[in-house]
Amino acid sequence: MNPTALLRFDFLGSVRSYWDFYFGYGLFAAFTSVVEAALFWQLAVLVTTDPVRLRPVVALFCFANVGYALLAWKYFFITPIIPDLLIAICLGLALATTA
Repeated sequence: MNPTALLRFDFLGSVRSYWDFYFGYGLFAAFTSVVEAALFWQLAVLVTTDPVRLRPVVALFCFANVGYALLAWKYFFITPIIPDLLIAICLGLALATTA
């Protein structure tokens, strides 16, 4: 018998395991990172024409990455904290240098 079959439970009408939640969250985080990277790439083109209009978007992502780092510090480990802090620092520098 598959040992993971014993760890499955009904959650809101779907049979899931803790591994399903763990793996699904990992895929969700990876997909969100890809979308964020694509958005930054598109914003980089726009920032050359009107950087002041993008300040609220940059500030939002700066605070979001600080939040991600705090959540990773509370619930995970050091590895995901470092990229989030580096991204937040870069975005903070971008905010500080736009007039």
